[in-house]
Amino acid sequence: MRLHRFIYNFDNKGPYIIVDDKILINQIRNVLKLKISEHTIFILEAGTEVEAELTKINNNYL
Repeated sequence: MRLHRFIYNFDNKGPYIIVDDKILINQIRNVLKLKISEHTIFILEAGTEVEAELTKINNNYL
């Protein structure tokens, strides 16, 4: 299983990471064609890696 890594200023205060960057959403959804329930790694600005499962994908956030 291939895990894609994304570096971004994510807000990781709760159990969810919300991505609202249109360019990153386009890359995840249309270029890489990741689907709901697939896993990816988000790297926070501090260098912390968080493995996450995609649970909701739409045009405005994921």
